[in-house]
Amino acid sequence: MDLVPGLKQLEGTLSLTADRINVVKAKLEDLLFRAQKISAAAKNNMKDNDTMYGYDLQNFRRDLRTFGMDLTALPGMLAGMEKVAEYDLNAAKFATGVMRASSRVANAMKVLLDMSLLAHSHIRQNDHKILSWYIAQEIEEMGQKCMGLPATANKIVILTTTPKAGGAANPAPEPEPAAAPAPVAVAPKPAPVAPAPAPIVRPVAPALVAAPAPVAPVPAPVLPVRPVYPAAAPITQAPPPPITQAPPPANPAPPKAG
Repeated sequence: MDLVPGLKQLEGTLSLTADRINVVKAKLEDLLFRAQKISAAAKNNMKDNDTMYGYDLQNFRRDLRTFGMDLTALPGMLAGMEKVAEYDLNAAKFATGVMRASSRVANAMKVLLDMSLLAHSHIRQNDHKILSWYIAQEIEEMGQKCMGLPATANKIVILTTTPKAGGAANPAPEPEPAAAPAPVAVAPKPAPVAPAPAPIVRPVAPALVAAPAPVAPVPAPVLPVRPVYPAAAPITQAPPPPITQAPPPANPAPPKAG
């Protein structure tokens, strides 16, 4: 299968599946509303006139099983497209559409599962409650199968937008060969024309440039010379003479006794 037609077909299948999930959701909303009415009537000790609720619940489960068989084929289709995906810029936009459609399917299945659990919680009769529990289990199983669809679609987008290592991009298509041009009549050659005479160029006398007048040199200014006086001799002062004191006289000898 070619890549671009396969992606187009896969995108259409996913979009159709998302629309069918919305139809199943509408039926489940009706069953949920009726279950709430039956529960409210039983709580208020009032008579309930909805005698067809059990039959409608069984028919919904039968339709859900048929829809589940079609939903089971989606993961295999995306896995097969992932194997043949390669670098192709023309297929990149269709791969992006497949990723958006797969995300839409996965999100719709999550909403459907939450609504089925809510309906199971409102149902009071035992046989209806058991039947709604089986319906919730089947929807949860289908949701788990659809949980990996966005991841697989994202891989396809990566493969179609990323060139292989060491490989060149897709070569441009060769242009179609152009048609052979129609024969064109050859015009006769014109008669030879004599060349025009060369123009006479007269020499131009050089302009006389007067020599500049001599400029007298300007004498350098004479600066006054200050006289240099000899340095004055340093004034030296003789140290004062040392002060000497005469020793005291010796004690005279005492007079001798007569």
